[in-house]
Amino acid sequence: MYKIRNRYLFMLDIIACFFAYAALISIIFPISQVAYYIKFAWAYIGLSAVIYISVFVLFNIYYTDWIYAGVKEYIRLACAC
Repeated sequence: MYKIRNRYLFMLDIIACFFAYAALISIIFPISQVAYYIKFAWAYIGLSAVIYISVFVLFNIYYTDWIYAGVKEYIRLACAC
């Protein structure tokens, strides 16, 4: 099986975090006001991405080989979320 390196998963998490918050803003606010609100939300999006990635690094989520993961690793993932 093809093994994806952890640094790629790290980058994908950062990108997914930005897209998730951008999608959230576009769903909550009317289409005519999305550009206005997203302009002010970049600081919040960046801060939340840093916190999200920091928590995952703290719980060693990126260092786990998920093919051989057991109950202990899944509990650690649930605690990080």
